[in-house]
Amino acid sequence: MIDGQPPPRRRTLRGARRFARYLRGRRARGNGTLEPGEDAFLRRAGELALEAERAGNVPIGSVIVLDGRVVAEGRNAVYRPLRHPGKHAETEALRAVPDELWSRAREMTCYSTLEPCIMCFACLYFHGVQRIVFGASAPAGGAGPLIPDLPWYMRGIQWIGPLGDDTSRELRDRVRQSLQRNA
Repeated sequence: MIDGQPPPRRRTLRGARRFARYLRGRRARGNGTLEPGEDAFLRRAGELALEAERAGNVPIGSVIVLDGRVVAEGRNAVYRPLRHPGKHAETEALRAVPDELWSRAREMTCYSTLEPCIMCFACLYFHGVQRIVFGASAPAGGAGPLIPDLPWYMRGIQWIGPLGDDTSRELRDRVRQSLQRNA
């Protein structure tokens, strides 16, 4: 006891380990698989990424899908037309979702070419999107490593990826090059 205060409570890893086991059952890592027809959504996200690159931005694209159809699309717009650090592909796609569909947000899936960053993951979560699928990992900035440490009320997110196809890896390498050019 220091200055009349009780000793700090010791934290155990038991709860964190239990939560990590729970998450392993809820998400696919590494060799995640898609249902038939879902690869078309990732291909569309890839097309949007290439559009972003042609416009002078980081090549990342994202689509939001509901009932097997694309309801919103977004591409990275951080550098052009005006520099805005919040215009990531996922947030742009969220802005494009029609207002009348937000009551069904829990049924939506976000497909992105690159693992969402912490900001995008939080935006998707707090908008109610429960399924996130991505093509390539982002070891330096992706939210994946944080998932085992999420609080209990954020359970249930389906985090699927990286799916590891060649196109996704190529786009990830282009993202690195673009970030180095614009640094």
